[in-house]
Amino acid sequence: MWRPVGVLLQSPKSSGRSGLTLVELLLVAALFAAILGAVSHLVFSSLRAHLGSGGAAAGYHRMEQQLARLEQDLESAQPVPGAVFVGTAELLQLTRVDHAAGGDGDALDWVRVTYRLDGEALVRESIVWRQGTASEPVRETLFAVTDGAFAFGETDVEGRFHWAPVWDGVRLGIPRLVQLTGTVPVTLQTEPFALSRTIRHPAGILSTPEPGP
Repeated sequence: MWRPVGVLLQSPKSSGRSGLTLVELLLVAALFAAILGAVSHLVFSSLRAHLGSGGAAAGYHRMEQQLARLEQDLESAQPVPGAVFVGTAELLQLTRVDHAAGGDGDALDWVRVTYRLDGEALVRESIVWRQGTASEPVRETLFAVTDGAFAFGETDVEGRFHWAPVWDGVRLGIPRLVQLTGTVPVTLQTEPFALSRTIRHPAGILSTPEPGP
């Protein structure tokens, strides 16, 4: 049957069919890329935060372990003639007694322990004396700390308490209270924070300085 040519060559609009133009496809692709980029940024930011918090917690835990060693050394300090306690703002020296490694139950080692604030870190050095022979020094950097200082609790002649920067171990023996202050510097995971730790020796002295002349 014969029909007019115009009926056979209908345009998309006239036939009711619709589709996306090239411009619309490009807009959809750009929008999808933007959404994907935003989601990726959130995922990686969360991952970095998680890894950073884990690293900060691990670093803090290591610092606490080293502070526990300092506490153990100070609490175990013994008054030994010729190896007295030395205390300044940058240095602690003390002597402790340990059971000899590999010896019988009665064998003892005298251990001379030094803690030093070198401006950047807290450093521990130990020398073991066994039967009159000294071992090689063992030096360890414990953790980073700046502006560090030791102080020693004492009372004045009127009974008022304060922190002193020097301790006279020859006259007074071992202090009852030792304080470590400083700043733990910024790392990849943490902001700087103030450090303040007070350690008590159960048999130490809370000194009263000798009155001046």
